[in-house]
Amino acid sequence: MKEGINSYTELIKPEDLEKYTIIDNWEVFFQKELNLKKSIYGDNIPWLSGFYFKNLIILSNVILQEEYPCKISFENCYFKIDLRFVRSKCTQHVNINTCYIDRDFSTGGDGCIFEKNLQIINLSVGKSFNIVNGKFNKCVWSFQDKAKITIEEAKFDYLEISPWKNSNYSIDTLDIDFKN
Repeated sequence: MKEGINSYTELIKPEDLEKYTIIDNWEVFFQKELNLKKSIYGDNIPWLSGFYFKNLIILSNVILQEEYPCKISFENCYFKIDLRFVRSKCTQHVNINTCYIDRDFSTGGDGCIFEKNLQIINLSVGKSFNIVNGKFNKCVWSFQDKAKITIEEAKFDYLEISPWKNSNYSIDTLDIDFKN
């Protein structure tokens, strides 16, 4: 995390705060979104009508731990705690674009599968970025801030990690630990 701040939300300009929706409880919020999709499509949610979350400030843990047959996208979201994929199966693209996580991003558990792209663009992580176990198709990840990245016993068809093009550090300064 940047020096002198306790949360990435401190970087939001006061005049821009009205553009954001504050989510106190992710589980309740996401269940409502899921129920809405199911009321329209039943259990077969078309992948193009996936979940698109934009301009959220999420105060609770975000834990995704089911099978998701549709696209999941987070854009310009602030996670006050963690974003975790736990034994999830994502059969379509997962996109995380210009997001900020105060603590950790992680994937883990046997059966954690990303069948399509896991694209992470311009991510800021306060503590660590952990990939443990799992199978991944194409992964392209870029980081705004220096992140502690740990990858353990994961299988990738393609993996590209880099600093975000507008960041002030190079690939040589990323702290990446491969444990296989």
